[in-house]
Amino acid sequence: MSDEQMGFPKKLKRYLPAGFEDKADSMPAEDINSHLIELEKQIAATEKDMEADIKLSDAKEMVKELAGTYREIIKQSRAMIRYYVYVMETRGA
Repeated sequence: MSDEQMGFPKKLKRYLPAGFEDKADSMPAEDINSHLIELEKQIAATEKDMEADIKLSDAKEMVKELAGTYREIIKQSRAMIRYYVYVMETRGA
């Protein structure tokens, strides 16, 4: 079933500001296109700011370092599970 048949996804709807749906529903296509362009520009600027944020970059790097061991254990465990499944499949089980 498509989003159109089910309505707009609830998980996205919660991020819309109050009154946005009514405003957008009554807006002409040209205005919608204009707003889409402005929103894309806003996203690009925000992503650029995020990339330039040294504190955020440092925090991301710290998370990578701290979580690295845990991620490796999880990767190894998943690889072992897949190999066990592979062995069972080759045995016809």
